[in-house]
Amino acid sequence: MRKERSDREERETAIQVPPLSSEGIESGCFQHSQGGLAPSILLRDCLLLALLVILSHVPFLWRPFHIDDRIYIEISRQAAVTPLYPQDYRAVFEGRHGPDAASHSHPPLISYLLALLRRLSGTESEVLFHTAFLVFPVLLGIAVYMLASTQNRFPLLTALTVVWNPGIYVLSQSVMTDVPFLALYALGISLFVYGERRRRDWRWPAAFSLAVAVMINYLALSAIPLLAASQWRRSRVSRLWPVIFLPLAVGAAWIALQSIHYGRFVLAATAQFLATEAGSHWFRLHEKGLSAMLNLGALVLVTSIFQFNRWRHGAIWISLILGVAGSAVVLTSWHWLHCLLLGVFLASAGFAAGAFGRRCWRESTDAVLNLWILGFLAACLLIYYHGSIRYVLPLVPPFAIVLGRWSGWSRARMTACVAATLGYGILLAHADYQFAAIYPRIAAQTLRDYPERRIWATGEWGFRYYMEREGAQTLVREDQRPDAGDILVKPWLAMPYVTGYDSNDHAALLRRESVFLHNPIRLLDFASHAGFYSTGWGILPWSVEVERKPVEMVNFFRIWKRFQGDASKRREDYFR
Repeated sequence: MRKERSDREERETAIQVPPLSSEGIESGCFQHSQGGLAPSILLRDCLLLALLVILSHVPFLWRPFHIDDRIYIEISRQAAVTPLYPQDYRAVFEGRHGPDAASHSHPPLISYLLALLRRLSGTESEVLFHTAFLVFPVLLGIAVYMLASTQNRFPLLTALTVVWNPGIYVLSQSVMTDVPFLALYALGISLFVYGERRRRDWRWPAAFSLAVAVMINYLALSAIPLLAASQWRRSRVSRLWPVIFLPLAVGAAWIALQSIHYGRFVLAATAQFLATEAGSHWFRLHEKGLSAMLNLGALVLVTSIFQFNRWRHGAIWISLILGVAGSAVVLTSWHWLHCLLLGVFLASAGFAAGAFGRRCWRESTDAVLNLWILGFLAACLLIYYHGSIRYVLPLVPPFAIVLGRWSGWSRARMTACVAATLGYGILLAHADYQFAAIYPRIAAQTLRDYPERRIWATGEWGFRYYMEREGAQTLVREDQRPDAGDILVKPWLAMPYVTGYDSNDHAALLRRESVFLHNPIRLLDFASHAGFYSTGWGILPWSVEVERKPVEMVNFFRIWKRFQGDASKRREDYFR
C-alpha cells in the first residue's frame, strides 16, 4: 500500500522526492534528487503559474497609484533627464525640502523601469505600469516553485500560496519596491540552490539576479551569508565567489558613483536616520516585536488553519485566541471584535512559529530557510523603526516552504488552501483599491469646484500625486507663496503636516468632505487600529469597521492673508 501511494503521489507531482530523513538531505534540508524536475514539467508548470498570476490581477490593474508609488514615479521623471543621477533633484517630503533624493534608502532600478515605460507609452498609465510589474510576482512564483520542488510534494500549489498571499497579492498591485525586491532575491537564491541540486553551474544567473535585486534594495546583500551557510557544511564556500562578487561590486559601484557626484557618502543620512529612529528607540522594541508577530500571523493565517488535522489543534488555537482577546478587552478600550482579531493574528503566528520549531527539532532543516526567517525577523526589530506588512513580506516564501513540508497535505487539502488564500487576498485587495480610489476622485473634484483658483495641497501618497497631476502645487511647511484667494486642500489621513496657514489668521475653512467606503475591511484606519502599511495608524495588519465613520476627511480652506514667515528667519531659509 505504501509503494502504491508513493507511486501515485509521484505521478501527481511529476517529481521524485525521497523520504524526509537526514540521510536524504544535503547541506540542510534541501533534498538531493539527481533527476529533479523534467524540463517539460518545469516549463508547463511555470507557464501555468504565470497565466494564473496574471489573470488573478486583471480586476485590479486600474488601481490608482497609492502610498509611496509617487516617490518612485517622481524619481523616474528625473531619470529621464539625468540617467546616471536619477535622484538629482530638489526633493520635498512631508513639507520639508532636501537638496536631492540621493540618500533614499532604495537604489533606483524600479524608477528606471518606470522611466522606460513612460518613454514607450508617453504617459503615466496605471494600467500599463501595473501590467508591466506583474512580471515580479510571476518571477517570485517561479523562484518559490523551484525551491519547493526540492522538498515539497506540491511545489506549484506552494508557489500559488505565496503569490496569492494577501500581503504579496496587495503589494503586487503597486509600483513600490517590495515585491520586485523579494522576487529577484528569492530567484537568486533558488537559481543557486536548484543548480547545485542538479549539478549545473547556475551561479552566474543567480549572481545576476541578486545584483539586480541590490539595485532595488540593499538588503539583497543578505543573501550572501544565507548561501554561505548552505555551503559551509559541504566545504564548498569557494563556489560562491560569483554570488559574492557581482552583487557587492554592483552595489559598491553605484554608491561610489553617487557619492562622488554629490560630494558626500550618500548613505550617511540613511544610516543616521536609522540610528536615531530605529536604534535609539529601544522602548519601542516591544511594539515592533508585537507588530512583526501580528503581521506574520495575518500572512500565514489560512495556511495555519488548513494544517489543523486534530481537534486538539483547533482547541488550542481557539484557547489562545480567547485568552489574548480576553486580556485585550480587560487592558484596552478596544471593541471586542478588534480584540478578537488581535487574538486570531497572534494565535496564527504562534502556530506557525511552533510548526517551524517542531520541524527544526525533528528534521534536519535547511540553514538557508532558517537564516532567511531569523534574519528578516531580526531586521523587523533592529533596523526598521516601525511595523508594517511590507517588512515581514520576505518571511512569506520560507514559511510557505517550511509549512508546505507537512506530511498531512493532500492535493485536495492543498488546493482548498490555495483557493482560500486567493479569496483572502482579493478581500484585502478590494479594500485597498477602494482606499486608493479616494484621492484621484478628490483631486478631480477640487479642480472642478475651483477652476479659476490656484490650488495648494499638503499631504502625501496618492493624494499628492493626483493633486499635482490635476495642476495643484505642494505647499511646504513655511511656504510664503500662497496669496489671498488661493485654495488649500488638506487630508486627515494621508500624512498631512503643519504649515504657516494652519491658523485662522491666514486661512478660513470653506468645507469638509467626509469619505465613506462600502467594504468594511480597513487597511489604514485610526478608529479600527488598522496599520497594514505602518503601525503609525494602528497595530493590526487589517481590521474591520464596527462603527460607520469616515475613512478620510478632506478640508478645503480659502487663504485670505499671505503668511509672512518668522521674522527670525530669512525668506530663503524656508525652502532649504
